[in-house]
Parts: sequence; C-alpha cells; structure tokens
Amino acid sequence: MSQIGNESSIKRLKSTGACAIAVALTASLFAGASPSLAASGTAATGASVAAVVFSVSDTSAPVLVTSSVSPLNHNLADGPAEITIRATVTDATEANAPVVSVSHDSGQSYGFGEMTLVSGTAKNGVWERKVSIPEGSAPGAWEVSLYPLNDSLGNRGSGFRTLGTVNIESSVSDTSAPVLVTSSVSPLNHNLADGPAEITIRATVTDATEANAPVVSVSHDSGQSYGFGEMTLVSGTAKNGVWERKVSIPEGSAPGAWEVSLYPLNDSLGNRGSGFRTLGTVNLSDQVEPKDLVAPVPTISGTAAVGSSLSANAGAWTPSGVSLKYQWNRNGESIQGATGVSYQLVSADAGQKISVTVTGSKSGFESVSKTSDSKSVALQSLSSTPVPKISGTAAVGSSLSANAGAWTPSGVSLKYQWNRNGESIQGATGVSYQLVSADAGQKISVTVTGSKSGFESVSKTSDSKSVALQSLSSTPVPKITGTGKVGKTLKVSAGKWSPSGVSLKYQWKRNGDSIKGATKSTYKLAKSDAGRKISVTVTGSKSGYKSVSKTSDSKSVALQSLSSTPVPKISGTGKVGKTLKVSAGKWSPSGVSLKYQWKRNGDSIKGATKSTYKLAKSDAGRKISVTVTGSKSGYKSVSKTSTSKKIKK
Repeated sequence: MSQIGNESSIKRLKSTGACAIAVALTASLFAGASPSLAASGTAATGASVAAVVFSVSDTSAPVLVTSSVSPLNHNLADGPAEITIRATVTDATEANAPVVSVSHDSGQSYGFGEMTLVSGTAKNGVWERKVSIPEGSAPGAWEVSLYPLNDSLGNRGSGFRTLGTVNIESSVSDTSAPVLVTSSVSPLNHNLADGPAEITIRATVTDATEANAPVVSVSHDSGQSYGFGEMTLVSGTAKNGVWERKVSIPEGSAPGAWEVSLYPLNDSLGNRGSGFRTLGTVNLSDQVEPKDLVAPVPTISGTAAVGSSLSANAGAWTPSGVSLKYQWNRNGESIQGATGVSYQLVSADAGQKISVTVTGSKSGFESVSKTSDSKSVALQSLSSTPVPKISGTAAVGSSLSANAGAWTPSGVSLKYQWNRNGESIQGATGVSYQLVSADAGQKISVTVTGSKSGFESVSKTSDSKSVALQSLSSTPVPKITGTGKVGKTLKVSAGKWSPSGVSLKYQWKRNGDSIKGATKSTYKLAKSDAGRKISVTVTGSKSGYKSVSKTSDSKSVALQSLSSTPVPKISGTGKVGKTLKVSAGKWSPSGVSLKYQWKRNGDSIKGATKSTYKLAKSDAGRKISVTVTGSKSGYKSVSKTSTSKKIKK
C-alpha cells in the first residue's frame, strides 16, 4: 500500500477535483494520524481518487475531568463519617479503575482501593468509592488522595492528586499507639537438663480504642528463636487488659541469655508505636547433676492382655554389684505380691495401665527407683451395640419409651439416661419417661449405656424427638400514648393477650435500639431522646407456649428551639491586612455553644473559625461574611450569616 502524505500527492488530488479528500488528509496529518492509500477509483470529474485509511495510537494516560468529595465536614459524635468520592475520567482506550485513599497526618488511613464505575464507560465515565471513617478517629483534616491514573494499554500518569480535604470533628479521638503498663517473664532461669523451658510472658496494655494482640518472640544470639506470634487476652478488655503467651524452649537449645522481645504495639485504628522492647531475659543452662548410681528406665515386654505375662527389662545399672527389686503397679498403685521380674495379668487389670518400678541399691550408695512407661491392657469390645429408638407421643403429659435393641454378648447390663437438649434430666433413668412442662419446645433423647466385666462400656444415644410448644392465641400490637416531648411520660397499652396467665415484659427503644433500664409500662422522655424515634416492644411468655414479641409504631420526640438567634454583625476595616471582628449577639437560652466560619464570596475559608479574621491578599475585591452556628444539647442547631463586607482591592 503506497502512502499519500507528500505535497505532490495533495496537489494531484486538488487538480483532479478531490479537494475533500485532500482537506481530510491534510487535517489528519496535522492531527498526528498516519494515512495510507488503500484503493483507487474515479471521481465525478473523471479523475482518479484514493481511499485513505488513518490509524490513531493512544500513548496518553487517562484524564481526570472532574471530582467531588462529600461531605467535607463531619462530627464523629454523630456517628462514623460516610464519605462519597466521585471522579469523571476519560481515556482514548479504556481507563483502569482509579485508586483512592483517605489519610490523616497522624498516620491513620482508611478506604484504600479501587473505585467502581457507576455511569458511562471506561472511556468516559463516572467512578465512585464510599469510605467510612469510624468513631474515635483523629480529628482535623483528612486528605482524599487519587493515585496516578493508568489505562488498559499501560499508559500511566505521574504524581498523586488531592481530590479534597474532609474536616473531622471529634470530642473523643485516639491518635496514640497502645501503652505497655507492666510486663513479666517467668521463669528467668531454667536448666534444660530438667526438660524444656516453659516460659510465660505477660503484658498489661492499655489503649483508648482497642489494642491489637501484641506480638512477641524469644531469641538467642546464635540465631535460634521460638514462640513468634500473637499474645492471647486472658483478662480485662482490649482497652485495658492482660495478654499472655506461653513459649516452650526445647531441650538441646543454646544455653545462655534468651531475649524476650515485644514488637511495636498497634491498635484497631492503625496507630502504631515505634521500636522493639525487651520484656526480659531468660538465662538457660544445660547441666546434669551427677548421681551416685546410673539407673536406666526399665522397659516392659509382652502382650498386654488378661492371662498373658509381662516381663521387666531393668537395663544395665552401674557401678557393678547393684541389687535390684521389682514392684508392678496398676494405674500407679502397687499391686500386692507382684514383686517378680514377670507378672501375669488378671481380670482386674483389664482396661488399666500397668507399669513396673525397679529399685537399685548398693552399699555406700543412695538407693534409686526408676519406673517404666505404662502399658495399657485393652478391654474387649461388645459385639453388638445398637442405637436405641424412642416411641410415643411427644406432648407434655405423654410418656416416651426406649427400645434398646439386642446387645451382645449375653450378660450386658444396660442403663438409661433421658436427655433434654443433650443435657441429662435428673432422675430420668428408666426405660420410659413422662414428659413435663419443662420439656415443651425442647428436644428429648435417650442414652443407653452397656457394660460387662472385662469389656469396654459403650454408650449409644437415640435420635432426638422434638416436643412442640403451643401458640399464644392473641398477641396484639402495643400502642403508645403521651406527648413526644422531653420530660413527658409515655405509656404503653399492651392490649389483651391470651390465653390467661401470659407474662408481659416491656423494652422501650430509641431509634430501634434498646434503652438500658427502660423495662416498665411507662417511660419518661430524657434529653437524649430529643429528635429520636421511641417505640416499645412487648414480649409475652407462658410456660409451654412459644414466646412472642410485638413492637409498637414509633413516636417522634421533637427537638426544642433556641429562643434567640440574632444575625451576627461584622466590624472592622475592609482592607487587606486588617482584622475583622464578629459580634454574635445574645443567643438564648443560656449555655448555647457558638461556632464561627468566615466565608469569601459565600465559600468557607479554610481554618477561619474564630471570632476574628485577618484579611489576606486573596480577599481583595471579594465579599467577606461570617456564619455563626449555635448549638445546645436537646435543641435544634441554628446557623445565622452576617451581611457581606466588600474588601478593597
């Protein structure tokens, strides 16, 4: 395909009347396209014309067109800040999902991740991400950052962008790492000749929010290390609690100083301390105390079955001439008369643990006793242990019966235990069981245990049988009467529940959440109820019946209105460098808290929140006003804005 892109080609097109093609070709050349001759034909003038194909490449990163962050102000006393971040992005090919995060100078950060396309396309679309800043987070400015944009071809922008700053207010915040109050390490000395060192590490940690589990490890200069991992909360809470970790240093480990290290503490808000701490040093030794006699642990050989004989192997005792005595034991207790090198197992040994103690003695030496590992004598197994079955009607007052089935071999003794929800029913140990009121709505089963001398006892439990509850016949929705105003008392009318004998309980709720201690048929509205919705849940219960809860419609409690909310006035000279002052006037009732926000042409001036404001160069030629917001617990907040003051250029 021959390329058309030179001056002579354009002149030829003009001379043959194909001006439109030449104009399009010229425009494309200036736009950076690469034209090529694809085919030829004949124009209306009889001249030859050519079809031109253009290829356009994309070597640019996506473009941020617009963005928004909402809200820009939030008080965590009203709950977590739910931030919505939006960005309109265009790209010649397809933009990849933008990545954002919300961070604070304290180091706290939330919401890192990709945005979601909510409208348009990846070539020209609106992306969104919602981020929650929880209660207890640091107050002040939280920066919303956009990571460098990139597209599906790998084109990537450079540098981060700030999409907005969210101002967080909080009366209670936590920007500090957890605090180590006390710690202990025990034991601090151990001889590995006595077995592994079992180290207990404890730390008392406090944090305004909630500390994450502390991490510890125990290490030696040789490079050996054990026990790295999180500690476990053993008392208190994650705000103020005792954490513990047990670490075992095995036999054969390096002797000397082992350092117990605490990793930097951090909490659930991301506050992190700096540096490691040494909680203690454990000194390990590995010295075997010399003994007069070298006494090996005896071993047992033989089949551990009733009627068979076991033999003891005492091993080689030194020095020579040691006199040995034997004592066979059942479950650690001496067996009378069993003092030989061998022992024949009897019926009483079935299912027990047999060991042998060898005592060595020699004139001029201290006697030493060594006991072998135990050898378990197995019980025989019952040949048939069927699962029992229950028959009868599962209703209060009726009786259920157990069918144990055929257990073998003969002579198996059977015991019965009836269960309610898997727990044994006291005294219910017969073949049959009469259901009582406490069984209503519960699951009843029976466990049959078979036992026979010389055999392993076996227990089998039947499938459960459910005992149905009756339903209350009338469960009306309660109604609230009274005035929805702080200080007034609301009353609930529960209606008529039936059958008779239904016990009623009350739980008043604020915005759907239970109010602590509000469990009577009346409730006096408190300041904390102002502006909220109050409802009450009535729960009816009766033995043998299914409990039912009914909740009333909500009743709104109105906020009070401030009685005086004057318009603020600005005084001072409207000139750059001068200071303006606001007179808020007298707000009432007493106790109203006032906040100030100076504005430039109606937009808030960052950081200008005092009763005075020094005019800056950026204020020249603009209109300055101030908004005063009054608030008081139990009252509706009110904002008043002054008349604007024109600033001289």
